[in-house]
Amino acid sequence: MTDYIVSVKGDQAQAYRLIWGQREIIRFEGEEYLSKADFWHTFKKKIEYVEGEKIAIVMIRDDPEFSIDPDVTIADRFNNELEDVLLAIDEFCLRNREALCFPSSIDKLAHRRVIQERPYNEAPIVDDNLSDSDSSSSDETSIQAFYLKKTRSYKRQQ
Repeated sequence: MTDYIVSVKGDQAQAYRLIWGQREIIRFEGEEYLSKADFWHTFKKKIEYVEGEKIAIVMIRDDPEFSIDPDVTIADRFNNELEDVLLAIDEFCLRNREALCFPSSIDKLAHRRVIQERPYNEAPIVDDNLSDSDSSSSDETSIQAFYLKKTRSYKRQQ
């Protein structure tokens, strides 16, 4: 069983594997983003999804019409610790987007639906010390995500 994060923003979708609380980008023929219309077919082909295989998905979306493919079987629980799943969700900029969990073992993610208004003259916070894997998208990099990753790394070293 594997945990995935699907991020939908505008007309594009992106997918990650969640392994030991760390996001690992899934590339589709070298590209990070797919069109929403082609996403589920290409995603299932990429992860070699077999009918009946159970997976857990966190969907972060700005389009309430975008939903999980009905042919995907949802697991009873996440493979990762729920705290790690929540921390992974917190790494995303949820401005005008919502986070949904399948299975819904994380209660009340509605409090994580955030509508943030950023002044036009305020640039996104980007740390030059982040590696490419940590900064997959500049609008998903924030000071909060940076410290969440550092805290998680520190906990694992103990």
